[in-house]
Amino acid sequence: MAWDDTVYDPVQMKFGSKHMQATKRAIADRANWKGFFFWSLLDNCEWAFGHEKQLGNIHVGFETLKRTPKASYHALKAAIAR
Repeated sequence: MAWDDTVYDPVQMKFGSKHMQATKRAIADRANWKGFFFWSLLDNCEWAFGHEKQLGNIHVGFETLKRTPKASYHALKAAIAR
């Protein structure tokens, strides 16, 4: 966890950023773009990895079920607001 209780997730941040950049390039190239989908909003249990890989934008504490926004959530929120 980071200073303000936000979970820092640099891999997911990079993944989201690269996809946003690719989407912007596709739009500039006149792609028929209708929307953008992030999988998954909440952490889920990836069957192949157990609880090791948590790929959502909101961390879910599997013991307490507490939801904590990750840095990637805040980045996506800021991108949507722009």
